[in-house]
Amino acid sequence: MKIKNLLLTLVCGAFLFTACNDDDAPSGNDNNIPENVLNAFKAKYPNAKDVAWENVKGYKVAHFNLPASRADKIIYTHSAWFTYDGRFCQTEKEMTFDQLPAMVKEGLMMYKSEFYPDWNIDDCESVERTDMGSIFVVELEKGDLEREISLSPYGDILKDVLDDDDDDDILPVLVPNELKEALQKLFPTEFEKVSVVEIDFDKNEIEVDILYRIDNENFAHKEIKFNAKYQWISTETDIAMIDFLDQMKEEFEGLDKKIIEKAQELCGVNLLDSKVKVEKKEVAGGISYQFELKVGKKEVEFKVNAQGNLTIEVDKD
Repeated sequence: MKIKNLLLTLVCGAFLFTACNDDDAPSGNDNNIPENVLNAFKAKYPNAKDVAWENVKGYKVAHFNLPASRADKIIYTHSAWFTYDGRFCQTEKEMTFDQLPAMVKEGLMMYKSEFYPDWNIDDCESVERTDMGSIFVVELEKGDLEREISLSPYGDILKDVLDDDDDDDILPVLVPNELKEALQKLFPTEFEKVSVVEIDFDKNEIEVDILYRIDNENFAHKEIKFNAKYQWISTETDIAMIDFLDQMKEEFEGLDKKIIEKAQELCGVNLLDSKVKVEKKEVAGGISYQFELKVGKKEVEFKVNAQGNLTIEVDKD
């Protein structure tokens, strides 16, 4: 989610996640693997080789290679996760940084240069999930510290997590039916354009990242919040600065010019050429916008509420 250090602890008892103590080391022996799991695996990956199985937190996990997929210093390049009844959950694929899609690398390096410039890139992998869109997970290291950065296929930062244990497993997440129904209510005629890429379950709130397909080549990243009863709270979308200014010009006479003038006066920034994204937040009471400009140690935050009132906060520390 939006740059929060949230531990990936998804309590999903009702969502097919059951904690077990039967974890074991990978083994080439599949004698203890249920036949329906073996059949599901062979159907999905008929060309798999070097297969080794293990139990991980209630799942049957096959570690394997595909033809021409073996990479230096990697024993198994793929891991496929199944429930005990043979339902496929996800596949992880280990990659090098150079194998990441261009947009993922660009989003990662922009984020890293701002927040972790002296951290090193370590492991990279893609995660294909049965109920959700694919994501990419990159591990950053600095001394004994490790962080896991999750990104969408378009380079959006979905999660930034401090990895403070030795457990490197990325557990499957299945989308609850209640959440599917809640999303269908938000997109009643366009639900097929929605792809869930991240979910965080909190005590009182559910935070969901989706990719909304605009056309065959363009997607919008949206962060949607629901309460514990799956009732909608808000939707946040990052939009281009030029689109924001056009919106202000259309809805509030003269506001676009005022914002442009203030940005030039306070920061020396020409917003018409700016690549800074604007956060658009939709709630029951209307739509608000905000963005931040940084010049040296000075941070200037611009906010426009649903009534078109502009507030500017300057932080020089």
